[in-house]
Amino acid sequence: MKSVLMIHEITEELFNLPLANYLLTFDDGTQDHWQYFERIRAIPTEKIYFIITNRIGTAGYLSLEQVKQMSLDPTVAIGGHSHDHIRLNTLNTLAEKLAHIKQDTEQCLSWFEIHLGQAPSTFCLPYNEDIDGIYTAWLRSKGISKIYASERTACEHILS
Repeated sequence: MKSVLMIHEITEELFNLPLANYLLTFDDGTQDHWQYFERIRAIPTEKIYFIITNRIGTAGYLSLEQVKQMSLDPTVAIGGHSHDHIRLNTLNTLAEKLAHIKQDTEQCLSWFEIHLGQAPSTFCLPYNEDIDGIYTAWLRSKGISKIYASERTACEHILS
């Protein structure tokens, strides 16, 4: 199995890495993902674009049409990265954290159903935060089979 590379921002420097040796994951759904899409899609490896559904169509982020175009590539998966993308540690109580996880996940999954016609099979935890496996367990209960968090290597670590 290939190591998983986490990419937030795509820069020219990224293309100096042996990208075909990794499963490539892109966080947040920003416009640079579209700007470099043709170059990325030519790399012979699996790619997952994790999108923040509440930001699709807003300034600096992918449009719905761009997400749909990307999803047509057989080497690309569109995964969930939450609806609102907030840090769980900014919430005070466990009850608040659990309520947020449930509501945010429902909104994210609903967005996928409405706009892409299916739920995502992959998900990346925002800020790689889980609460003793509760977030992961909730996502699995919703049918999400592949969940990514801190096991990914940040491309910044390889480039430095």
